Amino acid sequence: GGGGAGGALGEAGPTGGLGDSAGGVGGDGGGSAPQAIHTFEVVARKDVERLGLFSQTWPPDPVRVSEVPTSSWVGEQGILPGDELIEANTFPVAEMSTQELQSLFAVRPLRLKF
Repeated sequence: GGGGAGGALGEAGPTGGLGDSAGGVGGDGGGSAPQAIHTFEVVARKDVERLGLFSQTWPPDPVRVSEVPTSSWVGEQGILPGDELIEANTFPVAEMSTQELQSLFAVRPLRLKF
């Protein structure tokens, strides 16, 4: 049967001013350790029709969530704007094309790592 790619695509537009704020405040013995990165996984099962995942950027750029509709599946999973999608079904997002990632969004079950 027919069917299309299932991910919601965010409207391309100017990105907001979410730059890094490099504060030059000295720390004690912190070295060059990066901030702790919290990663988590969610799984879209067969009953999930639409993810509700919106991003203004797609591979090869980092895929960061730009919008979370209130009644969407991603919203129910606790995904927040600014979360970065790292893996889809164990494939590194950084190594995919936009088309590959978008076609994976139609696959169920779909394991997403942020």
